[in-house]
Amino acid sequence: MTREEIAKSLKPLEWDIWEGSEYRFAQPTEAHEAMIMTKRDGCLLVKINKRGHMTAVAETVACTMQEAMDFVRGWQVSRFCSYFQIND
Repeated sequence: MTREEIAKSLKPLEWDIWEGSEYRFAQPTEAHEAMIMTKRDGCLLVKINKRGHMTAVAETVACTMQEAMDFVRGWQVSRFCSYFQIND
């Protein structure tokens, strides 16, 4: 199985939107949650953490919502690929 096949096999992430469009939440794996938060400067802070933990396992700043959502999707695909012996 290739990375591309795994990416095609995974369902699209479902994003919940809170407080207008200030916060978005998704669950990329059963054990992880992703948050996209709008910062005061207009950039987006993206954090992925284990459910119930505050420390992020992955974090970045994005300029657009699509870039932020792509970061989470890329992390999700990489996470599932880590269960297999896949060489990119």
